[in-house]
Amino acid sequence: MGASRTRRVTVVYVVLQAAALVLALWLSKQFHVARLAATAVALVPTLPGAYLAWAAYRSDRVDAAADTDAKAKVLARAVAAAEARQRAQLIGPGAHRIDLTFTHRRERANNALGAQGQGRLTDIVGYYQNLRPARLVITGEAGAGKTLLAVELVLGLLTSPDRDPDDPIPVRVSLASWDIAWPLTDWLADQVYKQFRDRLSLADAQLLVEEHRVLPVLDGLDEMDTAPGLGARRAHRALQLLNAYQAPAGNAPIVVTCRTTQYEYLADLDVRLLEAARIQLDDVTAAQAATYLTARSTDPARWTTVLDNLTSAPDGALARALRTPWRLNLAVTVYEERHPDTNAYLRHPDQLLALASPDAIQDHRVCRTIG
Repeated sequence: MGASRTRRVTVVYVVLQAAALVLALWLSKQFHVARLAATAVALVPTLPGAYLAWAAYRSDRVDAAADTDAKAKVLARAVAAAEARQRAQLIGPGAHRIDLTFTHRRERANNALGAQGQGRLTDIVGYYQNLRPARLVITGEAGAGKTLLAVELVLGLLTSPDRDPDDPIPVRVSLASWDIAWPLTDWLADQVYKQFRDRLSLADAQLLVEEHRVLPVLDGLDEMDTAPGLGARRAHRALQLLNAYQAPAGNAPIVVTCRTTQYEYLADLDVRLLEAARIQLDDVTAAQAATYLTARSTDPARWTTVLDNLTSAPDGALARALRTPWRLNLAVTVYEERHPDTNAYLRHPDQLLALASPDAIQDHRVCRTIG
């Protein structure tokens, strides 16, 4: 209210000053009360007042910008804390994570510039910062690590030594909640507010979105529709609206995650995020899986048979079943579980080898055990 009042007073003051000047000059000329020069000299003392009005308005604008910067800093701290917790949930106990790799999938047209052919989780920030414009689509199969890569990007952008104070705050939200009849900026502001209402008001969130101080990291385009066969109507419309989302410098920065099958279905309809780089997460290799299992297990000797199988048959059923971070994390969770009273292991990893196919390993042993 104070800032708005100052602007209003300033505008009224300047208008009145201008009107008084015009009126004085008109009267001087009309009634010949003095020469124009004398009238102008008489009006000179009013100039400091006009300057003060201008200075007050400028100060108000500076204060408003400082207030926006302060709100952006509050949001950045809140996002960093929330995403650090999310990463801990995704990778499980400890700081063990697989350095996932990905491949750039060039579209027929409208690709972002600066995309390298290959990349990995640990350099996702640099990869993204090289894109012009900064628009990225992360694809991969279920459990491939799309959300984990998005979380790493968010945290990396917030902690990058190259970060500029005016850089937008990356905020990850679920696309499944977007009613596409709701304008993107309104929905985005509402999502920011709902996630961080203990730190920001809805008006604060709206201001940050309107000022392009928020970088939308939109997770789960594939979750907007139940199956490609239904036409992917919501995802189709969402991409159209995202392509229309503009910043002062042009296409606004955006990050989107989507399952490969769903995104390729949309691309075949010639509907995709324009001026973007699409990357696809690679399968976890047998060597990566073995390294991860060894690091996550309390007693690696219990996993010897499994590790030997991964080494001797890197393309075998077990290696194929454990080719995603989600399945690996789930396997360790299940086979490292202990009895709360005796502390004895409830299952032995060798049971993984008794199942004949990747689907059986995933569904029969892992999913049913914890489901």
